[in-house]
Amino acid sequence: MPRLARILCPVDLSEASRRALMYALGLGREHGAAVRVVQVIDVRGWAGAALVDVGAILDEARTTAEEQLGWWVAKAVGTGGGASTELREGAVVPGILAAADEFDADLLVLGTHGRSGFERLALGSVAEKTVRRSTRPVCVVPSREDAVVRTGTPSRVVCATDFSESSVHAVSYGQLLTTAAPAALSLVTVIDWPFGETRGNDPVTQLRQSLTEEATAQLRRVADAAGVGESATLAVRQGRAGREILKYAREHHAEIVVVGVSGRGAIDRALLGSTAQQVLRDAPCPVLAVPAIAVPAGGVDRQTAR
Repeated sequence: MPRLARILCPVDLSEASRRALMYALGLGREHGAAVRVVQVIDVRGWAGAALVDVGAILDEARTTAEEQLGWWVAKAVGTGGGASTELREGAVVPGILAAADEFDADLLVLGTHGRSGFERLALGSVAEKTVRRSTRPVCVVPSREDAVVRTGTPSRVVCATDFSESSVHAVSYGQLLTTAAPAALSLVTVIDWPFGETRGNDPVTQLRQSLTEEATAQLRRVADAAGVGESATLAVRQGRAGREILKYAREHHAEIVVVGVSGRGAIDRALLGSTAQQVLRDAPCPVLAVPAIAVPAGGVDRQTAR
């Protein structure tokens, strides 16, 4: 099972970032994880500016940025917040990913902007690029007012799976979220079914029943492989995957949805038009996106990463 010992929270000092930080700190407290807050400022364009002393201005800007970051974190979480801070310079997304590698983060927690959550994570945005390129799990925390964002360990975890390598791997992270405190874990899969509700003994209904039974058996194998045994609820839905996953999450008051994302850089451009994007965009709660090649804890010497 993966572990949750180090959490990295990239911020831009916005209200969305504050909400994500509070979520990260709640997970950190429940799991005994260290939390680091990182801000990356991009000053590369300053070097060619027609200024008398660019170096002096950069030094002053660094000092000011460090003070602002420290003040912002203290204001957000209080003096006893228990989060370390780091200020980095350079391109923002590579800086975030480098910070995650150096810290050996087990999880990144990011806030989203706007009422529709992930819709603001359009191609090219910092948040979208971070989710797409990260080889580590990324938790996306929505900032809209109607979202359910419960600090600490979520009490209802929904893992969506299509039995791909990435989605099966994600189940172990769903289980991880239930270890710090009692929580209900659901494994959900969706059969792409265009015929709607059917009854009786006609061939279409028999096919639907057969597909449901096979999917249920596959869910049980996934649950057993992940070590969740009989504790997980298994659910097979019919319809469009994204819509049904979101419907299940709302019906069961999910506090986090866990999805596996494929591709070496997590969500690739093709997948951004499919199920993962829809769940990330419209989920009523945080979404944990787990890449198939999620870096295992301990991949970097934790002593040197302090």
